[in-house]
Amino acid sequence: MEDSNRFFQVLSQALLLSPELSDLGGRLLQTGSSINGLALFDSGCDLMFEFTGGWNHTYDYTTTRLILVVLQSLLYAKLGMKNAGFELFYSEPILGKINFRHAFPSTADPLLTYKAVTLTVNAYSEVVNSEFLGRVVAYDDRFRQVTLLLKYWHSLSGLSRERSIGSYPLTLMVAFALQQTQPPLLPPLQLILTEYSSPPASENRQSIGELVVHFIRYYVDFDYEYDCICPRSAQVQSRAVLCSGDSSSLEEETPVGAQFEDAVIALEDPLEPTKNPLVDCSAEALHDFCHLLGALAKKVTPENVVLELTRPLDQLF
Repeated sequence: MEDSNRFFQVLSQALLLSPELSDLGGRLLQTGSSINGLALFDSGCDLMFEFTGGWNHTYDYTTTRLILVVLQSLLYAKLGMKNAGFELFYSEPILGKINFRHAFPSTADPLLTYKAVTLTVNAYSEVVNSEFLGRVVAYDDRFRQVTLLLKYWHSLSGLSRERSIGSYPLTLMVAFALQQTQPPLLPPLQLILTEYSSPPASENRQSIGELVVHFIRYYVDFDYEYDCICPRSAQVQSRAVLCSGDSSSLEEETPVGAQFEDAVIALEDPLEPTKNPLVDCSAEALHDFCHLLGALAKKVTPENVVLELTRPLDQLF
């Protein structure tokens, strides 16, 4: 995390002092888990370039491409990034993204660690997501500790692959499981979004080990075929109710569509209730996730949870 912060500062200074970008104006923002306390030691570095105009500025394909070309050339000139390829997304607004890998000095190893870097242009949803999760972390630090442990297990187990449960969906699933404890560790996330400027202390007194065991057993038994994970309301909703628009977690006029009806896992994004962050998750990924959780459920206790979640995969069965 400290390496990512230093890299952000150096890159920010290099980009914003460049004459090519001074005409456009703008600033570099850090997003992702590095700003909300949910980063692992090998987490990637997520950045967003915001140019003059901010939230309400509209710009076209040509402008976006120009910014990406300038950023790409600067990355090559300043950092020698020859493989910093970019993508354009035809959406509203038009978004751009540059992916590359950069060498970060590792505090644990004198060798360089190469981390994935994602540099987006005006992708404000990523900024909002990062800040929102930071507010959830601030509500109760046990959420951060449980999430980091499960993210590490998720990475170690090989579940982090294409069309699987990514970092953001997994974090939402952790939040939802911690809303189902007795008493709840976390409130409905819509309350954190709208009401709590200084959240009251949770009445839940469970240990980190007990909370991780709860997560494992909760998702082993979850009915993925019929139910939807809704951390916004902290309620289990049936897919039928959610797709009908009668869900208490959605505004009355909100359309939902096939984001939830046909998905392998139905997960409601608390910031965009009509979207399912796991809409592309494959049946194979869900099977592997449940299979590994089932194996863990037979062995794990609150006392040995750290050992079991960090055990090599071939020792799990």
